[in-house]
Amino acid sequence: MELLVHLNKRIKSRPKIQLPVETLLVQYQDPAAVSFVTNFTIIYVKMGYPRLPVEKQCELAPTLLTAMEGKPQPQQDSLMHLLIPTLFHMKYPAESSKSASPFNLAEKPKTVQLLLDFMLDVLLMPYGYVLNESQSRQNSSSSQGSSSNSGGSSGIPQPPPGMSFYAAKRVIGDNPWTPEQLEQCKLGIVKFIEAEQVPELEAVLHLVIASSDTRHSVATAADLELKSKQSLIDWNNPAIINKMYKVYLGDIPLKTKEGAVLKPELKRDPVSTRVKLKIVPHLLRSRQAAETFPANIQVVYDGLFGTNTNSKLRTLSLQFVHHICITRMPHLFTKDIALVQQLFEALCKEEPETRLAIQEALSMMVGAYSTLEGAQRTLMEALVASYLIKPEVQVRQVAVKFASTVFPSDHIPSRYLLLLAAGDPREEVHGEAQRVLRCLPGRNKKESASKQMPSFPEMVYYIQEKIVLYLRMCLAHSAGVVPTSQSLADMQDHAPAIGRYIRTLMSSSQATASSCNKSGETNPVQIYIGLLQQLLAGVGGLPVMYCLLEAVSVYPEKLATKFVDKTEWIKSLMSSSKEEMRELAALFYSVVVSTVSGKELKSMVEQLIKATKDNHMKERAIQTLGYFPVGDGDFPHQKLLLQGLMDSVEAKQIELQFTIGEAITSAAIGTSSVAARDAWLVTEEEYIPPAGAKVNDVVPWVLDVILNKHIISPNPHVRQAACIWLLSLVRKLSTHVEVKSHLKEIQSAFVSVLSENDELSQDVASKGLGLVYDLGSEQDQQELVSTLVDTLRTGKRVKHEVSGETVVFQGGGLGKTPDGQGLSTYKELCSLASDLSQPDLVYKFMNLANHHAMWNSRKGAAFGFNVIATRAGEQLAPFLPQLVPRLYRYQFDPNLGIRQAMTSIWNALVTDKSMLFSSE
Repeated sequence: MELLVHLNKRIKSRPKIQLPVETLLVQYQDPAAVSFVTNFTIIYVKMGYPRLPVEKQCELAPTLLTAMEGKPQPQQDSLMHLLIPTLFHMKYPAESSKSASPFNLAEKPKTVQLLLDFMLDVLLMPYGYVLNESQSRQNSSSSQGSSSNSGGSSGIPQPPPGMSFYAAKRVIGDNPWTPEQLEQCKLGIVKFIEAEQVPELEAVLHLVIASSDTRHSVATAADLELKSKQSLIDWNNPAIINKMYKVYLGDIPLKTKEGAVLKPELKRDPVSTRVKLKIVPHLLRSRQAAETFPANIQVVYDGLFGTNTNSKLRTLSLQFVHHICITRMPHLFTKDIALVQQLFEALCKEEPETRLAIQEALSMMVGAYSTLEGAQRTLMEALVASYLIKPEVQVRQVAVKFASTVFPSDHIPSRYLLLLAAGDPREEVHGEAQRVLRCLPGRNKKESASKQMPSFPEMVYYIQEKIVLYLRMCLAHSAGVVPTSQSLADMQDHAPAIGRYIRTLMSSSQATASSCNKSGETNPVQIYIGLLQQLLAGVGGLPVMYCLLEAVSVYPEKLATKFVDKTEWIKSLMSSSKEEMRELAALFYSVVVSTVSGKELKSMVEQLIKATKDNHMKERAIQTLGYFPVGDGDFPHQKLLLQGLMDSVEAKQIELQFTIGEAITSAAIGTSSVAARDAWLVTEEEYIPPAGAKVNDVVPWVLDVILNKHIISPNPHVRQAACIWLLSLVRKLSTHVEVKSHLKEIQSAFVSVLSENDELSQDVASKGLGLVYDLGSEQDQQELVSTLVDTLRTGKRVKHEVSGETVVFQGGGLGKTPDGQGLSTYKELCSLASDLSQPDLVYKFMNLANHHAMWNSRKGAAFGFNVIATRAGEQLAPFLPQLVPRLYRYQFDPNLGIRQAMTSIWNALVTDKSMLFSSE
């Protein structure tokens, strides 16, 4: 012992004396060594290690870590105090691997945890701090912005924010570091973490703390490393979030056994405001942070009402309140996409000051919609797409935020929208879109799984389809019609104009000269058809099928011949699961086959007959029968055919009666029917029957049979069918002289059906009355109104003769009053019109009341009553002040029929209730 005391005196006074540190470390780790030996050995290791050259210190650094295992806590602290300054000088391999790593810590979890805890304390240590043993904690316990109680710890000095007395004491050690040395130690720790010597997720908190350092070099290095690992860090990992909460709040004394056990010298204070300002933004990234109770509420209260808070921390805390609310109850937002639309609309219209608040609100809401599926997701796609083309830059910016956040990264429609936004003229829009698109999947499997990209073939097909539809819009524009790619019906209306333009292009030598193409295909129409064919073969789609059918059908003699050898491919499209696709493919097949002649044509038709398994054979047969007198002016059985169609009434065959109505209309007018035209080349308005065509018009006879036989039949099914046929005649043959000369009789027929028990019959009759009124001259209209009002007010009904075989009640008709009460609804409509001193408005009301679901079907939609109803609504707009109070009251009428009718009118007229009540 005396020898060792003498050595200590000599060595301490001579700092250049080198000690055998390596041998001492071996002796220190000797399991056979007694505590007397190890205690003195650690003294000489602490004395000798700092005297070694830096290279030798770096070489022995891993041995220091190994020597810690199983040793007393004070000795472990001493060894870590020696190790930390060395980390700044360590050299790490460029590619981290277990074999090349100087510290092999993978199998030493306890040592890793000891080291990480010590490193955290070093990073929390402020520069120039001196531990004053005489200073009492009691004097400044409230200065940390915490509700912690310092009672019972008056004899312990005040540690730095975020640390305990014990943590501060062990970091200071026997030889406190100067501020410059402490800075180097902190940089060494960041460098150690950057070299991936410890698990990345274990060191996240260390980087966050280091990024708040008061020295620029430390803060910058940590910030850069944190940003580089941002995509790898799982901010919903409970371990990471709990550590951040613990550091932020410190050790809050709880009324539990655990809280009572904690010794005063081990109790940690909350961190400084500077560190809190770095922690909260990361809590805002985490769903788990919002769910961690009660720590989340404690952070909010500390940030808003704590003693040492400031305006920045209050703002972040308020954002954290929003984050907690959205994360805890996202369904309040998710189920209401209309709220997003309202805010987007407000963002378009409000003043600039208000827009900023709306923009922030939308940005905070966006996460709540990331779980949308099915129709809700499709609706959100359409919403984002519509606002991505708005003139206001803030609107486009938020739309990009929604496109990148709401949908998964492999969602094709949203990636397409981001591609469009990537070409935006404003940097804040295209920059964000490009950043999202170029955010590549990671190298490791876990990272790649969270960041998928769209499938290459699917993305190509999707973009190609968009290109093709845009080309169709350009084609329509060049042809002089309004471009559209939304409705096939609207697109088909433009076919004749497009046909004329395509014929001009095909026959124009200028087009060939001006659009030379390297592939040898010089005509733009041929290139367009080639694109359509490729896309249809690859991915299909109704709009693409229609565009190909349209392009070929408008000039079949030039364009259909190239598809003759592709009939098998076309037939495969005819077996699609979608009815609309099958119909378009069948039309395309018929256009191609029509260019073939002779035996080949006969063979194709025979094959088609063999393969035919149409479920709608009855409808097809009726349509074909209706076309016989149209295509053949000398067809000898025209009246027999019509009589057969009118005798084919079956119960509950509503759609079939609409088809029969079309067939009767075509067969009645014969060769003068617009069905005789080529729909691809001539519009209905432009069609004129050929000069030499034989006239076989039997409309007078058909009208007579319907009005005097079928519409007054005792069988309710026949009356309903006759009403549908009559509606078809009036709609399709509105300019025919026989229709115009029998308006009163036709109106009487429709009025007689108004009192039927069947809702569809009533609705068909009311629609027919509206058409009849619009067809009449001014004098006719006055007479028609007078007759209708008189009939409705008196309640006169047509009497049907009843025999023993007559069906009195239709299926489901029992329980309804068959005594004329069906007219009560129309009496009220008549009364409403009379009160406005405009009796003729009853026709407008009829167009708006009882809009049956049938009119939304394909057959019903062909009549165009949606357009008529819209026009009726516009004509009634001037009477809104008088109508609104009465319509509102009618919605509570005890009569169900009246209530439904008036509600229909209310919904049609009162589209914006907020504007209505503010103006009325």
